[in-house]
Amino acid sequence: MRQRKTDYGTIILHWVLVAASCIALLTGLRIASEAPDRTWINAFDSLLPRSGVWTTHMQAAVVLVGVALAYTIYLARSGLSRRVLLDKIRLRGLLGRKQAR
Repeated sequence: MRQRKTDYGTIILHWVLVAASCIALLTGLRIASEAPDRTWINAFDSLLPRSGVWTTHMQAAVVLVGVALAYTIYLARSGLSRRVLLDKIRLRGLLGRKQAR
């Protein structure tokens, strides 16, 4: 049997984050299309939602904040906080010129 590389909580929170981000993007573009100088957004008119845009945009924002808080709590309670801990090797990989591996 293949060993899992991640856990179900992270997967679920990740896909909720992806869905809420997509909803926020689409509703945000619809809100932005109301501005007079944003005529280029009209090219996406058939893809953008038409009703309940502001409410849906706010709900997506609440979900995004909720997922961020839930992930923080999940990491602390599950003991998985080491996976996002910034140690010397990770900082060198982010900021250094050489490859960290």
